[in-house]
Amino acid sequence: MSSEYRRKKPQIKRPNVDRSQGFGGQYEAEPTPSPKPTESEQKTKPEAKAPEETKTTETPQASSTASAPAAEPQVTAPTPQPPQKPVADKPTPQATRSASTKRPRRQTDSKEPKPMKKVALTAYPKEDHRAALEAVQSDAVSIMDMVKLAGRRALAQFEPKAEFKAAPDVERMGSTHRYTTTKHVSQPVLEKLHESMNPLGLKSDNEMLRGQFEPLFWSELDSIIENVKKRKMK
Repeated sequence: MSSEYRRKKPQIKRPNVDRSQGFGGQYEAEPTPSPKPTESEQKTKPEAKAPEETKTTETPQASSTASAPAAEPQVTAPTPQPPQKPVADKPTPQATRSASTKRPRRQTDSKEPKPMKKVALTAYPKEDHRAALEAVQSDAVSIMDMVKLAGRRALAQFEPKAEFKAAPDVERMGSTHRYTTTKHVSQPVLEKLHESMNPLGLKSDNEMLRGQFEPLFWSELDSIIENVKKRKMK
């Protein structure tokens, strides 16, 4: 019996005991009363003011019925329209002038302009001019300079006429001193000259007009020779 007693140890069970509390359990310490303030402390200590009432502003509560979002407009595709024709701008009416303010129209000749023909003209200095031309010529003024100037002056004043004039039968200088130019002559004038003096059509327009143009050329050449002679004598 002694051996069995030693083997089995008695077990002591404590009902409703929390082992984490330890042996003594948990307890609250009794509060110690604070000492009363003395009369001097009460006099010096300012009286605590009552807290001011804070004004609370009532926030408006959100309305229970919130406004519903606006419905999005439905976009409909535009219906195709036929192309419109461009409308031309109407001309603005201009102020009409009264009969008294209108200018009279110029009266133009109803006659058609006469047809013109380009004709070649030639002129030769006479042999009588040779000595005078050689006498007044110089390095500054040559014989051909005087011949050209005489031809230009004669052409400026030449007006062909339908009356034929034969070229004078005089001896002329050579082709090296010939003056040649052109002029527009009325076609009817040339036709009359050819009808009267060229029935077979063998002569040129120049031959029809040489008797009118060459005398003018000789007259201008004589005047130029005299002017050059006077300048040379100075």
